[in-house]
Amino acid sequence: MNATRRAVVLVVFVVSEASSAAYAQTHRNEAVRLMNTLAPDLQRFALARTVQSAGEKCQEGNRHLFLGYDQQNAGYYTVACTNGRAYQVQIGAGKGGATKILSCDILKAVKVDCWQKFSK
Repeated sequence: MNATRRAVVLVVFVVSEASSAAYAQTHRNEAVRLMNTLAPDLQRFALARTVQSAGEKCQEGNRHLFLGYDQQNAGYYTVACTNGRAYQVQIGAGKGGATKILSCDILKAVKVDCWQKFSK
């Protein structure tokens, strides 16, 4: 395993373990905070692996965007994969930063733009 992959595995582990009372008082979403400390290429790598873990095909991410937070402090990213597909990734604010994946094709069908940042 090369150094980049080891770093991502470590961050994914840290993200999955990040939760405490102090965190809840000081950060909207610790998993997102940690993700945003990564270099952009490592963010794309982690997002592509998250999409893969949901059973979707995303060998590599070639573009991504942090969209913002919802009212429950879940963070949202969009990642475009090299196969032409794009996905929205939700990272929950609770213990472990549970993720949910949705195809941008589905969101487009209901008139949601995967690349539109959330309004504040």
